[in-house]
Amino acid sequence: MELLASAGRATDRALLRDASRPAPWLEGVRDLIHDRFREPLSLDDLAMQAGVHPVHLARAFRAAYDASPGEYSRRLRLRWASEQLLKLDRGIADIADEAGFADQSHFTRAFRAVYGLPPGAWRASRSPNSRRSEPARSEAI
Repeated sequence: MELLASAGRATDRALLRDASRPAPWLEGVRDLIHDRFREPLSLDDLAMQAGVHPVHLARAFRAAYDASPGEYSRRLRLRWASEQLLKLDRGIADIADEAGFADQSHFTRAFRAVYGLPPGAWRASRSPNSRRSEPARSEAI
């Protein structure tokens, strides 16, 4: 009976916690992804760091951040790459490699899916000589 009462109190505390803020362990996973987004991070590695099962991590992360850990990391890599593309002395293949994509074509497909243009066209649309004044579609994290 004591065990059931203790479990009930733990459940009540969990329900009373601010539902708008993710659990601290989940924020820790998000922070780890932000710190190491250009490195290959597996779901198992993230789950081990958080001390939870990978399936639980995947479900909780998607519920809190509307993306899987992999999707979230990819968005961070694409945002970083878009900032690098503004540096005209950087090659697209080099940026793709540094951002952790398998190759330039993989990077181009992912970039076009989020920004609506391939990286070269996106870069050209933002150069000082470009006549285009409206930005391309962008997805926020």
